Amino acid sequence: MSYNQGWLPRLCGVLSGLLMMLPHLYGWMAPLQLIALLPILWVLSESNVKKGTLVTAAVYMALAYTIPQMLILQMPPEVTAILLLWFTVLLLLFVFGGRYVIRESSILSSVAIAAWFVVIDWINFTTVPIWGTAQSFIRPWSSYPLLITFISITGVTGISFSIVFLQNLFVCGIQNKKLSKAGLVSGLFVLLIIVLNVALEPKSPGPTVKLAALGWSGAVADKYDGVDSEEGFDTLIAEPLTELSGMGVQLVVAPEMTLYFGDSARYKWIARLGELAKNNHLMLVIGYINYTSNLNRLLCIDDHGQLVGEYTKVHLTPFEKTGTGNGELMLTELDGVQVGAMICQDDNFTDLSRAYGQEGVDVMAVPTMDWPAVSQAHLQNSIFRSIESHYTVVRAAINGVSAIISPRGIVLARYDHNADGAGFAVADVQGYAGTTFFSRSGHFWVGVCGAYFLLFAIRSKIKRKKHMANFCWIQAGQ
Repeated sequence: MSYNQGWLPRLCGVLSGLLMMLPHLYGWMAPLQLIALLPILWVLSESNVKKGTLVTAAVYMALAYTIPQMLILQMPPEVTAILLLWFTVLLLLFVFGGRYVIRESSILSSVAIAAWFVVIDWINFTTVPIWGTAQSFIRPWSSYPLLITFISITGVTGISFSIVFLQNLFVCGIQNKKLSKAGLVSGLFVLLIIVLNVALEPKSPGPTVKLAALGWSGAVADKYDGVDSEEGFDTLIAEPLTELSGMGVQLVVAPEMTLYFGDSARYKWIARLGELAKNNHLMLVIGYINYTSNLNRLLCIDDHGQLVGEYTKVHLTPFEKTGTGNGELMLTELDGVQVGAMICQDDNFTDLSRAYGQEGVDVMAVPTMDWPAVSQAHLQNSIFRSIESHYTVVRAAINGVSAIISPRGIVLARYDHNADGAGFAVADVQGYAGTTFFSRSGHFWVGVCGAYFLLFAIRSKIKRKKHMANFCWIQAGQ
């Protein structure tokens, strides 16, 4: 049985899919992705591989990568079908584009295939952005924030480039019997990343502020007949705020959709929340649904009880039926610290997070509502936003994990409401002066990689034409 008809390409596809997938379920396994693509890259590098074999390997990889995640994350069948089709298309693009440039088997071709993977991953989280960067192939690397500080320049696609470049260098080294050269280049590349990580550590700390993220599970809220009820409000909002005030907390973030009210009750609720914030000497950011305008919003009330900002959710999940905001930022100040806000799914995208980074925001309040199966994945993705723009993220969750994430991407405090019910996370944090290159320039790295891949592909085509012309000339001469 020939290579193209055998089981090996299928096995390679399955292995690559599973090794890329496992870290998405268990973040600490992220280093597996440093070897995950070796099997599929080996298939691409085989000199006699046929198009049908490439298709088979890509399809098997997509099945192994997608289906276990969708089952464990409890996605609806229609979302599972869309994402399975989507990842199959993406991986087909990757293997055929990769096959075109990998045949040169050199350092330059390794750069080209890594650049192509960057473009594919960017297409992944922008073209069919069901979950934004939460569906990026490299999401699990947020589990190792000190290894990825360089994304404050490149964004998350810098990780995509790194893992593919290093693996293809290894494949090239094996094929060309130049492992020592491949090892030297790999070592220099890793050293460059280390230097960048050290150089890009957030500096110039500003004022210290004490923050809290407040949350609960849906089951707890139901026990009190909702947060809107007197008992629910007192137990889940008023009493914790009094306790947090006694701990010296200056800013409290409460979850998405904490309250439900229409225009007729708007001023009553603002007054009630304002009195609570004033009496406890703290700023309060709290999510609510305005059922008159059908908008998912939040209120920001300062420690004097005054409404100082509102924000409307922009990026909706496939299950939401509310209207969307226009992207207007909410900015305010607390004791010299700049505060901004997004809602839940918004932090899966970089348009708003970058805009806040450009404004020099120190603290990002993110009211959130998850469900148990996706809570860890959503938290993983939130960590990227803090590293990219060097601000503290305070995410307050229902049915998820409330957390305070430092500008270095380190989770300073967390509270898992699915496991422990109602409670809060508290931490002291410092603001950091300045903005990051990524906040200012966005996904420029994707443009650089796309241009390089295109130029390399054109160069390869010209070289092959010249080679064929020379071959034909030699044959004719004989």
